[in-house]
Amino acid sequence: MRMTALILAVVFAATSAAADTKLRCRAQSGETAYFVNATPGYDHDRYGTAPRELMFQFGAFVASFDTDDDDDGDGINDLLSVPHWVAYEIKRYGPGPVFESPKPSPARPSPWYEMLELAFLENQPGVTENDIDETYSGFGTGAGAPELGGKLVNRGHLAMKSHAQRIGWKPACNTHVFVNAVPQQKEMNQGDWLDLEAYSGAAANKFGRIWVIAGPVWENGQPIGMLGTPGEIPVAVPAGLFKILVKENPSEHAPDVLAFIYPQPKDDYVLCGQADLDTYDHTRFLVSVEEIETRTGLDFLRNVKFSDAAERDQFKAQVATALWPVESDFYGFKCAR
Repeated sequence: MRMTALILAVVFAATSAAADTKLRCRAQSGETAYFVNATPGYDHDRYGTAPRELMFQFGAFVASFDTDDDDDGDGINDLLSVPHWVAYEIKRYGPGPVFESPKPSPARPSPWYEMLELAFLENQPGVTENDIDETYSGFGTGAGAPELGGKLVNRGHLAMKSHAQRIGWKPACNTHVFVNAVPQQKEMNQGDWLDLEAYSGAAANKFGRIWVIAGPVWENGQPIGMLGTPGEIPVAVPAGLFKILVKENPSEHAPDVLAFIYPQPKDDYVLCGQADLDTYDHTRFLVSVEEIETRTGLDFLRNVKFSDAAERDQFKAQVATALWPVESDFYGFKCAR
């Protein structure tokens, strides 16, 4: 197979060469910039994820956001200020045989969109700021976050902007909301996690479509810390992130599944621009769906019809040993120098 992977050095800067500088995600106070509704032909949570707390339906994803409930079972209601899960469908982009990243790529909004539905986060005792961007400010540079051992922190997308751009540039803009983000170690977000996102897009190109479910995992049911300084909205820092990739299997009643947990903090993540083609080994992060359910309290694949509980439990306990084979021609980009 000929190599068509594109070089990607920096994908997060608003001034990236991949961005059309004439097209920007316009900032708008109090709401997302563009009308939000379902996209015809997409069923983002097709396989069924629960529980469903404060639900958001976007054109490119659905999200379940934490509410004022007792997440860790200590008898005290709490607010994590993060989604519990985000789910979305990715479809093939382009006719092939050579696939590209979707264009145009609008410059990101600054600050991110603040949503009126999250105003309840401002009513916590001691909170004087009303902008979650302020919570993240400063942790992406300088000394980083103590909760992550001094690692730098990004507003880590769960539904990728580039995947949303396959639907359109306005749905891509609307991925910049805090119902679609958790505090994520920079080297993971801009390295190993980004390469897994590239693989996910390539898998959709090869197989026609796949589904993604992603979210935070906790340590004994609790965050490893809370991001922010006094007066800011506290945001829970997860012990890692999970991702589940699902694709149809015409020969079986159950789908094919790859399940991952990427822990944080971790010292051996590699930034995209510093990677070679063989840098990333995602098989070391493969786990069972059952393990993710244990770490998160979530229930996945509820819409899959198993013959009985034993078959369901056996399916969820399986751990894949390899990724689905996806040749380089299916990639729109891949992390590599």
